[in-house]
Amino acid sequence: MKKSFLLLFVLFSLFSKAQVFDTIAFSLKQKPKIVLKFDNRNSFISSQNARISGIKIGLKYNGVFQVGAGYNYLDTEIKKYFYPNDVLVKYLLKLNYLSFFAEYNYYRKGRWEFSLPIQVGVGTSFYKTDETNFEEKLHKTPVMVYETNLTGHYLIIKYLALGFGAGYRLVATSSTELKQKFNSPVYHLYVKINFSEIYNDIVKTSSK
Repeated sequence: MKKSFLLLFVLFSLFSKAQVFDTIAFSLKQKPKIVLKFDNRNSFISSQNARISGIKIGLKYNGVFQVGAGYNYLDTEIKKYFYPNDVLVKYLLKLNYLSFFAEYNYYRKGRWEFSLPIQVGVGTSFYKTDETNFEEKLHKTPVMVYETNLTGHYLIIKYLALGFGAGYRLVATSSTELKQKFNSPVYHLYVKINFSEIYNDIVKTSSK
């Protein structure tokens, strides 16, 4: 059941309809615009609420297709206690990774817009302590991250929109020591400020 769900999820994420590829191919021939994004995605790690924050920069083609790269990190304090040298010490879980993303806007009508973002990343996870008398990092391990979700937003005014999104995150790691369940549903509510539109309007106004 789990494998079937994952397969359907991945197939859907890879834009299964043929006309999507035609739309993307056409869009890539157009002049791109620079996009800058700050985001926060809520999820769970070992049944605890966990927020992943990130910053992304990329190119947007024809208002339809985006590609770029970003940096993501665990932005929630998740504690675990270890006994190095028979002393109880608090460590905090860390997760950092660089990612590449692609996003396809598959529906635009009126003030509504819906898109399908995909993100693949590589990085590290470990436990860290501020106690100087003990080993700073424990169980450091490489991680690979795959994340996708459906997002939508409603344009309130030309430069401002309210949005939401929901999906799933899969994390692969070779460590058996880092006993955390990173695989999790993800969800987020966000405010979108269209800086590119603001910039374009300022340029147009100043050129008159």
